[in-house]
Amino acid sequence: WSDVVTLDSRSMPSGITQHWPKGSPVTLHTLATLMISISDNTATDALLHALGRDKVDAMVAQTGTADPAATLPLLTTMELFQLKAPANADLAAKWKTAGPDGRRKLLVDNRARLAATKIDPSMFADKPQAPDVEWFASARDEAAVLNWLRINGGPEALAILTVNPGTGSAALFDYTGFKGGSEPGVIYTNWLVKTNKGNWYAATGGWTRRDAAVDERGFAMLMSRLLTQVAAQ
Repeated sequence: WSDVVTLDSRSMPSGITQHWPKGSPVTLHTLATLMISISDNTATDALLHALGRDKVDAMVAQTGTADPAATLPLLTTMELFQLKAPANADLAAKWKTAGPDGRRKLLVDNRARLAATKIDPSMFADKPQAPDVEWFASARDEAAVLNWLRINGGPEALAILTVNPGTGSAALFDYTGFKGGSEPGVIYTNWLVKTNKGNWYAATGGWTRRDAAVDERGFAMLMSRLLTQVAAQ
């Protein structure tokens, strides 16, 4: 956790480290905290580069994902933005059906093209963009990851998950860990909670649509109601 790496490349928001000076020294603990608590994309990419994509890809299966091939290779956030850019619509169209090996080759063969792609943040402002280029996991997969972290993550990982509890209902639990993420047309929220009776639960949910943005406020209200029910268990 105390290993230091440097911020050598930037992604797009959300986050704050995209504005930090190039080469800023940061610990893996800091990067993980920013990745989990505020979905810092630059911190996320720095972690993936530091660990190596092969190691991160291997964790997808190790943590219990039922269909790792649906999401491998695990994209950096910047690669996601580049593939979703309108200028690369032909690459995005090939992505889903290419399979893991084909996707890896696509990234290698088009490295220079992707790096030269200009990203306009407004393209993600109000409608889904290239929804087949994503990180894919079912609610059950996400629950499996949370349970893996509960058993294997250690006190540091569990503490990082609590930095942003993602809900006003945190006081109802002895422990509340959270990770959420969204973009137009996609929202997922995931809680790892321990009730006052000592029972552990994963509460996960998501909403996706291809034609328009989702009602994030309405979704948050539904998940808050779910958490209230879980707290009573």
